Amino acid sequence: LKPNPEKVTLRGPKSVIDSISRVVAEANVSGLSENADIEGKLILYDMNNNVIDQTLLANNLGKDGVSVRVTLNQIRSVPVKPDTSMITAASGCKVSAVNVEPREVRVTGEEEHLDKLDKIEIPAEDLAISDLSERTERMVDISAYLPDGVTLADENAGSVVITILIEQPGVKNYEVSTSSITVNNLADDLELVYGAVVDLEIQVRGPAEILKVFTIAKKVSIDLKDYHTPGTYLVPVTVELPEGCELVDSEEVEIILEKKTEETMVKQRVTITNPTGLHLRPAGIFCNTASNFKCKVTFEYDNTIANAKSVLSVLGACIKKGDEIELICEGEDEDEALREMVAAIEGGLGE
Repeated sequence: LKPNPEKVTLRGPKSVIDSISRVVAEANVSGLSENADIEGKLILYDMNNNVIDQTLLANNLGKDGVSVRVTLNQIRSVPVKPDTSMITAASGCKVSAVNVEPREVRVTGEEEHLDKLDKIEIPAEDLAISDLSERTERMVDISAYLPDGVTLADENAGSVVITILIEQPGVKNYEVSTSSITVNNLADDLELVYGAVVDLEIQVRGPAEILKVFTIAKKVSIDLKDYHTPGTYLVPVTVELPEGCELVDSEEVEIILEKKTEETMVKQRVTITNPTGLHLRPAGIFCNTASNFKCKVTFEYDNTIANAKSVLSVLGACIKKGDEIELICEGEDEDEALREMVAAIEGGLGE
């Protein structure tokens, strides 16, 4: 945004002139889809951020007033690609995978700059980690790797987490989504929501020929026979393993048990319309909106129910533009919560 003119001369009582702290050219840019010059409104503020009455003031803007040149930047999602060539495992171990979360970030800039950017590369020297024998995470600020003319669309979303998975001799790593865990003996008057963890990393030790063909699908479960009251619990995870194999470490998962209520829940199906789906900033707005209400807010997607107040649960659902979810609100302010959640989604979640 650039005002025209960039300076203004004001005349009037000294007491009023001396009270001016800043001068702003206000412009309404809603609905713009291309660069434009639009009419602006001159507003004066004092040091307490109060608007100053201009009745006794004169200026040199004349009949043309002030205009604002609006240059619109494009916004795009760009994949993050780490150079893993300098990541090495300890003797006898191997790097099984290097994951990036989030996989894409939203950047903004003029079209000519964005057209030259197909990925954001993290240099190998910034990921020079050696002699690894266990899972390792490193947080990386990617803003330093953006080319001139390109910035982050959300300045608070510039960090990505690099997760390096290490396989020890005779060990294989498996990632298991909490949505695929079989739940046994859940009390009829309780309902379950998983905590912040979306995926479990399970390490299995055994003969290489068995691990090569072993699949963990539908073999992970939890037993809730000893959990009868609402609360948050760490529950042991059971894995059905072939003979000769064992877990490297025992596994637990956080669950939240809540009492089923007699109140009538409200539901509504809604389609995600914003360009990046429930990812990064939109996911944050989605969760913040849900957290404004006392009632329980969940959503169902792909036959899985997730906690709408947990950013990790929302990101883990991998919901894209065009996907349909069912919002479920249950509690004392459920009707208002449902209205606000639907409005936030239909409003584009900040995009």
